Amino acid sequence: MTIATPYQPVDAMSLWWLGDPETPTLIGHLQFVATMRGVSLRYDANWLRQGFALSEDLPLLDNAISEHSLFGLTRAEAAKEIALVARCVDGWEAHFTAAGVSSSDLSQLRAQLDRPFLRDQRLQVVEW
Repeated sequence: MTIATPYQPVDAMSLWWLGDPETPTLIGHLQFVATMRGVSLRYDANWLRQGFALSEDLPLLDNAISEHSLFGLTRAEAAKEIALVARCVDGWEAHFTAAGVSSSDLSQLRAQLDRPFLRDQRLQVVEW
């Protein structure tokens, strides 16, 4: 008789959409963020191509840009504004370090501002 290895929790897991259980679709990967006692989601590239955000706090860039007229902007103007904000946010750590923010506070900020999904999305825009 073999004894099964006891379950060992891990800090990461995959998130699947089961609208059609015969063909599950990978949404992305969840990662435990110990400093914030929460999780971050990194959307899978195939899911991103479908253009469907799971919630308002995890928007896709195309969804955000599509609302350009609500702000009186053209699509191109909205893309420029988003890129400007992304470049500013991308320099957050150097700015905060120069301002004397403690390393423990920087660590907490990094856990939020550089979550995989947000950082990847920001870097994608910075490259525009």
